[in-house]
Amino acid sequence: DGQLYIVMEYLEGVTLLPVLRQAAKGKHPLAVGLVAGVIQQTCDALHYAHELTNRDGSRLGVVHRDVTPSNLFLTETGIVKVLDFGIAKGKYAYMAPEQLRSEEIDRRVDVFAMGVVAFEMLALRRLFQRKTDYLTFRAVMELPIPNLREFRPDVPARLAEVITRSLERDPAARFATARQFGAELTDAIAA
Repeated sequence: DGQLYIVMEYLEGVTLLPVLRQAAKGKHPLAVGLVAGVIQQTCDALHYAHELTNRDGSRLGVVHRDVTPSNLFLTETGIVKVLDFGIAKGKYAYMAPEQLRSEEIDRRVDVFAMGVVAFEMLALRRLFQRKTDYLTFRAVMELPIPNLREFRPDVPARLAEVITRSLERDPAARFATARQFGAELTDAIAA
């Protein structure tokens, strides 16, 4: 009847955020396999978006910019959905240093954010979040990245190394693509 509206997929499940909060509150570590599944599916989804092209074959340059536990939806059927593409501003605790400095960004900011999410899923603690935005900003930019195995000794050393690489402050030292990060993470667990 001439009314504009948006139709969106109906999803049954929860975002990753309440899952993390409940696990942390009960001190019940998430299974490494569950973490790997969530990260792998998210990396595949992000890689697909990063690779999108125009009809002429040129890349669209899609970057999510706000990969956080509240934007990863876990459906009851075990599928991970990445929500809120197109949000221009993310949350400081998940932003890569180059994003915080308002420099030119590319897909590697999403790899950094996925590294933060992976760390938090395994450690059940916030990596960079502090009491104020300023302190959070400084934590991302300057503070040493703790070894994941300090909080989760049962995590294979290779897996901790993969996550550490995803958190490199220099984008050139990070994984070049989300798919590469997901594959390395899966290989580290399989080994």
